[in-house]
Amino acid sequence: MIIILLATILLIVLFLLWSNKQSIPVSDKALHLFWRDKVVVVTGGASGIGRDICLQLAALGSQLVVFDVSPEALKAIENEIKQGGGRIDTLITDVADKHQVQESMKQAHMIAGRKEGNSRAVDVVIANAGIVFAKKLLDLEHEHIQRTIDVNLLSHFWIAKAALPLMKQRGMIVVPTMLTFIEGKGHLVFVSSVAALVGMSNLTDYCARFVSVWSSSDSHSKFGSFGFAESLRRELWSEPGIHVTTVCPWAVSTGMFSGMGKVVLPMITSHHVATSVVHAVCNGDGVLYVPWFMRYAAISHLLPEGMMDWMAYLTNAMEAGSTVVGRGVLSNMNVQT
Repeated sequence: MIIILLATILLIVLFLLWSNKQSIPVSDKALHLFWRDKVVVVTGGASGIGRDICLQLAALGSQLVVFDVSPEALKAIENEIKQGGGRIDTLITDVADKHQVQESMKQAHMIAGRKEGNSRAVDVVIANAGIVFAKKLLDLEHEHIQRTIDVNLLSHFWIAKAALPLMKQRGMIVVPTMLTFIEGKGHLVFVSSVAALVGMSNLTDYCARFVSVWSSSDSHSKFGSFGFAESLRRELWSEPGIHVTTVCPWAVSTGMFSGMGKVVLPMITSHHVATSVVHAVCNGDGVLYVPWFMRYAAISHLLPEGMMDWMAYLTNAMEAGSTVVGRGVLSNMNVQT
């Protein structure tokens, strides 16, 4: 009996150590080989996580196509990257508008074709744009809820539908990485959140985007962007060469959660998330948790509801969201990221 118990404990420890490998670290040389000359679309790329991703990819030699609704922010990131010798095109785009997404993605494909001198799909699309109003449910206007769902969830549908057709038509390419060769036609990255696994008070508009994977609600309407990306990854399982990565970061200090009360863990930086994304795409990771141990957040749903709520109380998840200022607006041309 003791031997069985010790063996069980050993297996648990080995599993925890194995799952601790967030993503295999990639050498600078391998990163440059992978990202050099890639055409990468980044939505919400003029601020926050998107901006840091753009800066890192520009330094690695990628051709960037940035979608954002703020002309001023787009101009700022364009100037910064060009001054550093990087390559960037910017397109004013409201990702909540499927027609704008379709048109901007067509232009992005033209940019990719221009680079190769033929018709070509973009290499990587990073759906990063997001907003949050951070109010109690009864204080949220109907327009707030609709806008949040449009920007944070439905835009992922429009982006995937606009990018996938040409990716599917594209011939296979071989990309050298540190350990192996990944054959690929394209890569879709969807920035979700740890809020996909654990909800917080006063963030119903935001967590609706990322409802727990353990919920019994209807399909994508509540499963949110995490469920969408996971389902799409499995849908494309039989489509060789098209990769899907879901990114689930903890609260990021971009201003989106300004004023959030103290919780057990401090906020992480957008630079940290961006670096993790750049490495994860190179490795072909399916799901990226930042920090790595956030993968265990879903386990809390195996506990009785009362115990889950008590844990939330002890970690201040019950109140931390009550002081969040939020960063979301109703105007079609003022989405914040």
